Parts: sequence; structure tokens; C-alpha cells
Amino acid sequence: MTEINNLRELLHEISQEYNSARKEKFTNHPLASILRNKPKDIITPILTNKNLYVHSSPGQGKWSFMPWIAIIDKTESDGPQEGIYVCYIFSDDMNRCY
Repeated sequence: MTEINNLRELLHEISQEYNSARKEKFTNHPLASILRNKPKDIITPILTNKNLYVHSSPGQGKWSFMPWIAIIDKTESDGPQEGIYVCYIFSDDMNRCY
């Protein structure tokens, strides 16, 4: 895996590596760790609203078919399962990020 310093590099790394990573063991996988932690490291410093936070997931207990990165407003939503928020979500073939 390459050094990831910005959002573009992060999205590119996920799109290039995720499908092959899904064929490997999920627990303690480096890409799963990157997906859980790196979005916060990259996005949080540029958020100017203290009510915004970053949440992302490669899956829970196993690889998700569509990993995602969300920026959530605490005053609008309690988490990524409800409310309105900005989300980067990858297609299951990793050819697109919405």
C-alpha cells in the first residue's frame, strides 16, 4: 500500500485495493484499518463546524460489498443509519465512488 496523504489518494487506494482485500481475512487487515481511521485523519482537520464528524466502514465482522465514508452533523443525525449526511460510497465493483 502507498502512503496516503489526502482524500484523493485515499479514495484511489480504496478503489484499487478493496476487491483484492475482500478475498483475504478481514480481521486486522491493513486496508480495513485504513478505512476505519484514515478518513478521520484526513477530513477532520478541514471541518470548520464542530458538530461535524467523520465515520467510515469497511464492514462489521466481514468485508462490506460497498465501503463508505460519511461526514455527519451531530445535530441532524445520530449516525450513518438515519438522517441526512454527506457520504462517499463505492460501487460494488469499485469502478465508481458516489
